[in-house]
Amino acid sequence: MTDQPDSPHLGLTTATARVLLRHADGDASMPPEHQQVIAETAAEHGVALDQGVYPGAPHGYSMADTSMYDEQAAERHATELRELLDSTLR
Repeated sequence: MTDQPDSPHLGLTTATARVLLRHADGDASMPPEHQQVIAETAAEHGVALDQGVYPGAPHGYSMADTSMYDEQAAERHATELRELLDSTLR
């Protein structure tokens, strides 16, 4: 999230899908104040947002081919994403 016009969080201004965001608490690029801006942007534009933080997970936790991989966080993320997809695609 940045204050630039191409910041990825601004995609929420035109989103029509439900959004699932999971952050690593070991990710300095996504501090709580950025998460708050994301939540406010989603709410302002009527986007259903499910946003959360995985305690103890480092940035890059879901990338199995890196040293940052955290199997527990990656599996939890995959499960939560499958649940979202299952409830959406019925």
